[in-house]
Amino acid sequence: MCYLVALSRCDVFSAQPYPEFPYDPGAAYPEFASGGAGLPNPVYDAVRRSLYLLGRDRQNYDTPNWNPLGEFICPGQQVLIKPNWVFHDNPAGGLASLVTHSSVLRSVIDYVLLALKNQGRIIIGDAPIQSANFDLLMKHNNVSRLLEHIDKGAVDIDIRDFRENTCELDHQGRVMGHHRLCGDPDGYRTVNLGEQSFLCPVSSQSRRFRVTNYDPDVMRAHHTCDRHEYLIAQAVLDSDVVINVPKLKTHRKAALTCCLKNVVGINGSKDYLPHHRVGAVTEGGDEYHWPSAWKAMGSKVLDLLEGSSSRTVRDLAQLALRVCRRMAHHTARDPYSEGSWYGNDTIWRTVLDLNRVLEFARADGTLAQMPQRKIFNIVDAVIAGGGEGPLRPDPVAAGMILAGRIPAIVDNFAARLVGLNPEKIPLLKNALKWQRAQAKGPFDSRLVSDDLEGREFPLEEVCPLAVLAPPAGWAGHVELEGCPARDGSQVSDGFDGSLKIAEE
Repeated sequence: MCYLVALSRCDVFSAQPYPEFPYDPGAAYPEFASGGAGLPNPVYDAVRRSLYLLGRDRQNYDTPNWNPLGEFICPGQQVLIKPNWVFHDNPAGGLASLVTHSSVLRSVIDYVLLALKNQGRIIIGDAPIQSANFDLLMKHNNVSRLLEHIDKGAVDIDIRDFRENTCELDHQGRVMGHHRLCGDPDGYRTVNLGEQSFLCPVSSQSRRFRVTNYDPDVMRAHHTCDRHEYLIAQAVLDSDVVINVPKLKTHRKAALTCCLKNVVGINGSKDYLPHHRVGAVTEGGDEYHWPSAWKAMGSKVLDLLEGSSSRTVRDLAQLALRVCRRMAHHTARDPYSEGSWYGNDTIWRTVLDLNRVLEFARADGTLAQMPQRKIFNIVDAVIAGGGEGPLRPDPVAAGMILAGRIPAIVDNFAARLVGLNPEKIPLLKNALKWQRAQAKGPFDSRLVSDDLEGREFPLEEVCPLAVLAPPAGWAGHVELEGCPARDGSQVSDGFDGSLKIAEE
């Protein structure tokens, strides 16, 4: 079987790479019964074109009957739209390279509404990092205003913060306290992958599993030699269809975040998510490469810091942590920490676990052998993020919308399109291997785009259209060699990456 990934280009202007609110279509498309042409909207055009390139309801294209998502969505169903809403601020380059832009969500919502035919429910949800200000993020990205603007008909659209808890930081970024949230109003299910977990081959080191700034005792309770549990929002498990709408950017621990990594946001508590294993490689860890007494001491201090509620203990631990890190900087044989390097062998396993949950977990949290919901991916790579993503990405004007059914395939093409070699990225390499193992019969994938003169290109022939600098811990290890970019896309001159805040 041949799986297609669509690439649709859109013009990127340095001063206004995304259209202005309310992101209305720039043309009077025949599939929509109402609404005339608004201001030019190349993003909407690119999303629409990507669906056509994939052959979705192609026989009805440019007619009032065109329903490109009708193959996936039936009237009366619950549809989850899963953006990347990781954090509310990016000092390195603004929100445009950090989170999914709402102009992309606007086009996705419109086509989901078209497929639902005035019957059903849409949930737009994500689990940002623990310290994110969800209300401020919603204000910055205009999502609430957008839902007031569009004609929803009888379809209920709900915005969800899937987090079970948040934390409070001081002015130096130190965790000062934790607060419980209402979370998903539909509740949560603990999903145990057991022996089907990708973490099983390293389960003997489960006590080393960590995620920075979260309590390791919670991690130990949910990941053992024979148990690998995740806390999944019930709204996710109740959904019939998931439209995954990630932001394409680099990632310090996984090298790249796109469709696969975006699925992490279906989990309600980050304490359940192994991101690395403490210690050096020779010690059974992947936190850093070579053994270091100062780094090891720093990890123990960090465990104490996250496990204590005493203000005095936390203040002393913060001081000790700074000393350990400073000494490690001067004495360690490598600069890596917290699993933020090319030797991380943990995070890809967690990400693939959650992709397995999304596809195969029933509404009651048990695992089935057959897929339980349909998944479709539309990637916001109009402004992509390079460098120290996912929280401090530098904006790069890539001018791309990608679309496809299989997350692993879309991500592999996405990596090559921004100058990274998917064969050298454990998440992408192992995801594609998993996908091939699931395939029944011959397996192939192709990139289709108007820019490619109607031809379909296999993965190994795809060259970059833009270049994302990898994070420091991956630099020199994941770049695509011998395949120069077709154009000179770099950080847009004069573009600060900011999104306009809704006026009071």
